[in-house]
Amino acid sequence: MTGEYTLHTIRSDQVVRAFALLQHVTPSLTIDQWQSVVDGQRWHIVVATDTACYVRGLTVSSTGKHPVAGKLLDVPVLVVGSAVDDVNIAEHLFAEAKRRAIVSKCQFIRIWMPAPDVFEHLRDLAHYNKWDHGLMCRIDIAPAADLT
Repeated sequence: MTGEYTLHTIRSDQVVRAFALLQHVTPSLTIDQWQSVVDGQRWHIVVATDTACYVRGLTVSSTGKHPVAGKLLDVPVLVVGSAVDDVNIAEHLFAEAKRRAIVSKCQFIRIWMPAPDVFEHLRDLAHYNKWDHGLMCRIDIAPAADLT
């Protein structure tokens, strides 16, 4: 299915659906670990749903201060679950992450490289401070001031 997607903060009725999507990229993740990420205050989780309300993608992100990049929107998870419209969903999710980065006045977005152990590193400050485990995208804040 191709078409329109709604992006919004994860709702309680979508936690298990999102977990099913994550299981394909992080098979060691347990539902209890995922629930603790959802329940925590640090991570902002956005889901992309289709017109039938299926979870087709999600991001897990937070803002922080990186020792090299400065203010950073960190995105350890950007996952898409569609065989026919993956690029469109990924573009929607990335655009939303970029919007959040601009509103938060971040200089960079870091999209982590997919890894089965990504959730094991979410609380690891030493891992956060590294520069080499994701794609760093510089954000030009000035022309987007009207997004705030």
